[in-house]
Amino acid sequence: MTEAAARHRTKVPPRPDRGVRMPWVLGTSPVPDPPAELALECLVRVQESPSIVSFTMRRRDGKPLAFRSGQYLSISVPAGPDGTPCERNYSISSSPLDCSVVRISVKREPQGLVSSWIHENLRPGMTVDALGPLGDFYPADVERRARFLLLAGGVGITPIASILWTLHKADGAASIDLIHHASRPEEFALSGELLDIAERDPRVRVHLSLGDRPCETWEGLAGRLDAEVIESLVPDACGRQVFACGPPGYLEAAKSVVVSLGVSPNSFFTESFLDTVQTGELEEEGAVAPAVWDTEAVSEAEVADAVDDIDGLPERDPDDPRPAVSFVRTGVRVMAEEGETILQAATREGITLRSNCANGMCGTCKVRTLAGDVDMRHNGGIRRREVEDGIILACCSRPEGDVVIDA
Repeated sequence: MTEAAARHRTKVPPRPDRGVRMPWVLGTSPVPDPPAELALECLVRVQESPSIVSFTMRRRDGKPLAFRSGQYLSISVPAGPDGTPCERNYSISSSPLDCSVVRISVKREPQGLVSSWIHENLRPGMTVDALGPLGDFYPADVERRARFLLLAGGVGITPIASILWTLHKADGAASIDLIHHASRPEEFALSGELLDIAERDPRVRVHLSLGDRPCETWEGLAGRLDAEVIESLVPDACGRQVFACGPPGYLEAAKSVVVSLGVSPNSFFTESFLDTVQTGELEEEGAVAPAVWDTEAVSEAEVADAVDDIDGLPERDPDDPRPAVSFVRTGVRVMAEEGETILQAATREGITLRSNCANGMCGTCKVRTLAGDVDMRHNGGIRRREVEDGIILACCSRPEGDVVIDA
């Protein structure tokens, strides 16, 4: 090599890393924790919008809380009759790079039991019980083609904000576009910090759109999410990974639009707040009502006798060796196949049980057993006190003989 050639080569800048890696892969932050029962102390309360309040909390035991961006916590507060605990799932809206604290952003629903309690009562210095981190709505630990389209409808911005924070902090080549739809200008929660990220990071672009509601004071984007909007803002959307969060109707529209643009279904990831009750305090249409039997007041024999008296419940075939799963509220008895979960048996017979993750993590499919034993192999989606009270997760519980379910 000539001296001139050597001098020329030294002027070539080093090639930047392709893609991004999560901080725990690089060793700059702790590996995400498995789900665990937590006591969280509220440190800071911030009004993000007329309907959304953020709460920054820390573990009472002083330990860090390591999580993946996009995950959520199951929060328990005494919002029920006589202060009985009620749980709801709320996405973490902060970045996992600071494990000393965690932030949730809660929208108050008009008929929301838990969200109303949180808005009215949770203040700095108070402690709430939590379970988590939970959920599988997050980018891979290593993204070599780090091209993302983030879609958020309303308070669906909460896990998306966490994802955006993490991608922003990760070094490497990336292209990230966020489109956030809200009903009113004042409802763009967390928009200040997200727009600030876009100002400082040339890899990030943030687009705010009001949807199709007219507003004389709004000069930004407006209109429903459609292919024309995405093509104008993100021309290369078909080559991106899409993370979308919001109510079911928004997600249905998002999927239809991005698929029409050529996005592979394998590159489309969603989190539905109604399915996991993250802001939803309203019962999903067609879902089974909550348990009403007092299991402490009756014996298993009495429960079995009561089951036999339910109108419409077919008689148990004594010659059938399969476990019988009796759903007392719907009056249906299902013979479970080998290896079948309670949820699978119910679904096969047309019984609607609320569910979401199907792997024992989110806690959506909780039901009460009134008699019988199950083999429950969960991934942290249920509390110890609930198990002791006869609650199971239908998605990961298999009957070990005849079982009676309050559903």
